[in-house]
Order: sequence, then structure tokens, then C-alpha cells
Amino acid sequence: MSTVIALIGIILLLVAALIALPAGVLFVQLAAAALRREPAVQALHADPGRGTLAVLMPAHDEAIGITAAIEAVRAQHGPRRG
Repeated sequence: MSTVIALIGIILLLVAALIALPAGVLFVQLAAAALRREPAVQALHADPGRGTLAVLMPAHDEAIGITAAIEAVRAQHGPRRG
């Protein structure tokens, strides 16, 4: 019985290690990003008075309606300056 409990303990320890490894990698990546000293990359042609906008649109097999969708987003964002 003691051998079975020891085996279960070892299996649980291995599972915990497998879960902790990706969490540790994520922690290191987040710490490296937080300690980064260089400024973020800025758009070359961005208007300083106007923020940038990124829109994520699924476009798989939607070639027919994608133009209308892009025009609708542009209309909501307002006229382009510059």
C-alpha cells in the first residue's frame, strides 16, 4: 500500500512540474517585457494628435463582403487627415 501511495505522489509531482514549467516561462517573458527600457515602436506616419486604430477582421472565405466591412470601419473612424 505504501508503494502505491509513493507512486501516486511521484505522478502528482510530475504533473505539477509539467504545469509549472509553462507558467514559469510565461512569468519570465512577462518580467522581461516589464523591464524593457527601449520605447515602443511608433508608426512612422501617425498623426501625433490622433491615435492609431487596429481592427481585427476575420476574412476567411468572405471576399464578397470584406470591402463593405472595411468601408464601414473607415466611416466610423472618421475622415483621414494628412
